[in-house]
Amino acid sequence: HFSATVDGGSIQGLYNLKKAENICELTAEWDAIPAHYLLDQLKFSHMLTGTMSGSTHFRLDLDDPGTLSGEAHVDIRDGQFSADYLYNQFAEHLEGDLTSLPPSLKFSKLSCDLVLTGDQIRVSQLQLSSEGVKITGSGQHITDGDMDYTLTLAISPGTAERIPALRD
Repeated sequence: HFSATVDGGSIQGLYNLKKAENICELTAEWDAIPAHYLLDQLKFSHMLTGTMSGSTHFRLDLDDPGTLSGEAHVDIRDGQFSADYLYNQFAEHLEGDLTSLPPSLKFSKLSCDLVLTGDQIRVSQLQLSSEGVKITGSGQHITDGDMDYTLTLAISPGTAERIPALRD
């Protein structure tokens, strides 16, 4: 069993390693922890900031990453995506001057439910709420592979007016 206070937030859970089978199992809940701690643990870039809450349960044979199975819920509040991350991900798909893009995308809420099966991550109940923009969706992706998502984008008239492609 473990528990800790982390920068004003908390985490607690249970980690079990069955040495004979080399199988680990984790159940954890966290509340109000800075997002970068989880991103570091997952070896992801610091693509976003914010305060993260959530829960997970998963099981893995440490000799075979394809045996990963589990689920998670993640909820991030009052955050923003980094401009460097957005540019690196979308620059080749955007036309025109990238300097006209905002330096970051702030959001009030980013949440989703995840199901982990081997190298496949299924995402449901995806919701991103930002000033003037709301994105909902679901989908799946393969680690270091293809992504297939269905997203619905709602943009307020005032926000759409500030985006040249939509205004024109």
